[in-house]
Amino acid sequence: MLEKTMLQALADQYRQIRKEVFQKATWSEEASVHQQNKMTLAGRIVGLCTGADLALYRGNDRAAQQALWDHLWIKIRYAGIRAKLASDEVATIYPMFSQWEHFADPGWDIELDGWKVVQAGDNVRHFLDRTGPFENTLAVGNVHKLRRTVGLARAYGAHLAQGKPPLAFLTADHAASDVWAVHACLQSIDYKRDITALHLMSDVGFDVIKPDIVITKLFHALGWLGAIVDLPGDFTARDLVGHGKYGKRYLYTGPSMYRPIIDLARAVAGTAAREDLVADIGWVTNNPLREFDIFMVKFGQMPEPAWGITRNLAREVDTGKGDALAPASGVVFRHRSEIGPDDADDALPGDSEQ
Repeated sequence: MLEKTMLQALADQYRQIRKEVFQKATWSEEASVHQQNKMTLAGRIVGLCTGADLALYRGNDRAAQQALWDHLWIKIRYAGIRAKLASDEVATIYPMFSQWEHFADPGWDIELDGWKVVQAGDNVRHFLDRTGPFENTLAVGNVHKLRRTVGLARAYGAHLAQGKPPLAFLTADHAASDVWAVHACLQSIDYKRDITALHLMSDVGFDVIKPDIVITKLFHALGWLGAIVDLPGDFTARDLVGHGKYGKRYLYTGPSMYRPIIDLARAVAGTAAREDLVADIGWVTNNPLREFDIFMVKFGQMPEPAWGITRNLAREVDTGKGDALAPASGVVFRHRSEIGPDDADDALPGDSEQ
């Protein structure tokens, strides 16, 4: 791990990014709108950080069961697409997807040959065709995501029928602190995508972040990635998605890339002093790692009104262009981040099961 002085320098950079996300990524020329955007962002962050608590999923009451199921299926909807598109879809299909018991119906049976649907029940057809209960929804007809959701729902129902607590569905016989054993367990129950599994783990409260393409590109742009991973001198952000000189050697979805990023995130979040974070923007949560994850990714994500985010600060730093009336970012990149409008987690060329 990095020396203490360097970690402190990175923590100071994080504090600047955190302040800019809160004050500048929420910008509006109208003071009242700007203030509302800041409150919206704060509310969303506090809510996610409060919910990222393993204790909430250890009980076997219906609320705990429901909370974990919502994490399980919703994370799948976010994989490989932009966050706003996923958020809009989830809002419209929630009534049909929120009850795992419903997926036991044979109408949800689905058999695939690659991307071809070989056999499908009536509910599957309604979903894919946006008919019946899905007529006025924004359902994204990704058949592999649907197959995984159906399988998970049935496995989750069988798990709960044995009287086991929800959290045990993720951990099996492993300690919650053994995050890589839990990660492997998730992949064994068809949560096979590394980053999507980490997304679920971070939201539930395991000691990880979601090291998606936005976070990884941002770490590279800041010079953090090169401090923890041995990268060639001509490495670019394009190498993270297999489009650069080095092919698939440095894909962001590989453990040799995302594990050091998670380790560094823990160290930086643990170095930033709570009293400094409060002084910076007037508040702080009780979950420093999850808070770090959210603020960092919001620096590089597209505008999302539901979060109060109006600007992509990372792209403005990359291009040097932004709203002339809006306060410019003071963050300095060592490299181009190349964060694009279509960046989404687990979206790689040639990947057959997005």
